[in-house]
Amino acid sequence: WRRALGGGRRWLKAHIAAQVCGLAASLAGLAVGVYVVGDRGLATHFRPNEWEGGFAGSHRGLGLALCVLLALQPVAGLLRPAAPLAGERRSGARRAWEAAHKAGGYCLLALGAVQAVSGHALL
Repeated sequence: WRRALGGGRRWLKAHIAAQVCGLAASLAGLAVGVYVVGDRGLATHFRPNEWEGGFAGSHRGLGLALCVLLALQPVAGLLRPAAPLAGERRSGARRAWEAAHKAGGYCLLALGAVQAVSGHALL
């Protein structure tokens, strides 16, 4: 995607826009889950002693983990090491950050798909 968008600032703007849409969709999914739980609300939605066993409990636990990890991705983006100047090599810290950020993003996508399917199965 980066090459298709010409890289640089255009890519970064598209990446941020896609992440904001993903965050909005995740928050909408959380809101639907809280609504479906009913009058127990958000405070009890994730309370461990309220979790049901089996599939529903797994869905809640994964959902909480996804919310936390999703919130950490933009923080990681703000803390990224500086990009190299033209003709310079990427630093080891930059390469490690890029690998961790990409791996985290791909894991969030995969786990998000699992979460969506498991949530649909609970309806």
